[in-house]
Amino acid sequence: MLASGVGMIRTFFPRRWARAALASLLSVQLLAGAAAADSEELRFSVRLGGVTIGELVLAINTGAGVYAAKGVFHTTGLAGLLARVRFTMTARGQGAPPRAVPEHYSEDMDTGRRVSSSSLSFPPGSGRLDPLTAMLSILRNRPASQGCSFAARTFDGQRVMGAQVRPGSGAHETGLTCEGRLERLSGYGPDELAEAKGFDFSVHFVPDGALLRVDRARTETVHGTVTLVRR
Repeated sequence: MLASGVGMIRTFFPRRWARAALASLLSVQLLAGAAAADSEELRFSVRLGGVTIGELVLAINTGAGVYAAKGVFHTTGLAGLLARVRFTMTARGQGAPPRAVPEHYSEDMDTGRRVSSSSLSFPPGSGRLDPLTAMLSILRNRPASQGCSFAARTFDGQRVMGAQVRPGSGAHETGLTCEGRLERLSGYGPDELAEAKGFDFSVHFVPDGALLRVDRARTETVHGTVTLVRR
């Protein structure tokens, strides 16, 4: 189960992490002082098959042409009893997902046995997104007219992964299902590429007034299917 949780993290956040934590409530003033900042929080149960293994919380503040975001994953239930894992990411930059230009990305890892942290600055014109900004580009609420088409390359300081979401099927009134693929492009070892070169995923949106709100997302991993269920 713990290996599966780590596999899920590696799929979404392409790096050699075993991340985790007792996540506290995600309530951070990431854009303190920015006028008319808009805040959004997404909270998901993380399931492997039918078993809940953790919680993922994403938060983003936007305003004055900039954004700041934070993401926290922590194990729960039996997985939390076996190992308390905490994985924290932060990102900031210009614009806002899905039209964002990241400037800085950081991560903190605590497996209960090992703690580490790192950070990464993105030079202007790099054309790449950090993993957190890419995830928010795919999962955050959006106007119905925006749909869900998306394509980008993510970089975590070591590895490059391609993320693509194709136009969805369905309608705003009934819900929209979008399918995509995460592709390992560079920075992966031969064993990892032999294990899997990419992973298919899908995202389902439901109508929420004039917006589309993600209801659940599902991705294949080397350990099985992992599902994010909106709470």
